[in-house]
Amino acid sequence: MDSGRTVRGREEDDLVLKDGNGTEYMRLSTLADISKDRVPAIYSYDHAADEYVVYEHGEQHVYDTKAAFEADWVRIKKPFIPDNELPTPEYSHESYAIVILHEGGEPVVYSDGETHSLEKLFETVTSSRDGGAADQQSETAQQAEAPPIEDIADDPDAVVERFADLHLIEDAESTVAAGDVYKQYEQWAERNDIEPDTKS
Repeated sequence: MDSGRTVRGREEDDLVLKDGNGTEYMRLSTLADISKDRVPAIYSYDHAADEYVVYEHGEQHVYDTKAAFEADWVRIKKPFIPDNELPTPEYSHESYAIVILHEGGEPVVYSDGETHSLEKLFETVTSSRDGGAADQQSETAQQAEAPPIEDIADDPDAVVERFADLHLIEDAESTVAAGDVYKQYEQWAERNDIEPDTKS
């Protein structure tokens, strides 16, 4: 480990920022508690003068080069928070994985505060697929319990209800064009030798 990097972690209920040697620089209850006063220093880059200026609690340090600046200071990188960064935040934690790519080392999967080999990710995906197969078996079982499709073919309401039960999922956050749903309904009706109801 070295002092030239930041290490974020959780200790009991606190968020803790340390350097690579374990020296603690900041302890917070939540990310909302962070402020300029809580960090060791803040910096800015002056494009016109091509220099880095560090403000350290009443002191000011000026660096003419990025190398000189980074020799004395380590920038605190913005944490990656899946809820804020992922395009679909409502996905569950089981829907994605965080993979850490080490320089010169093997990639590892980060999960629940620990790292694991990539094999763990493959095991999770396989397990998830097995769960999907179980869902399909459950759907097949539901179909087996329902009356045969030919018994309800003359009842348009029952046919539409069967299609909806099998192929539609309610989601308050999503919309689907009625025309797209009707096309799917027509194809399903054709596969089952049923005269489709009107679009209305």
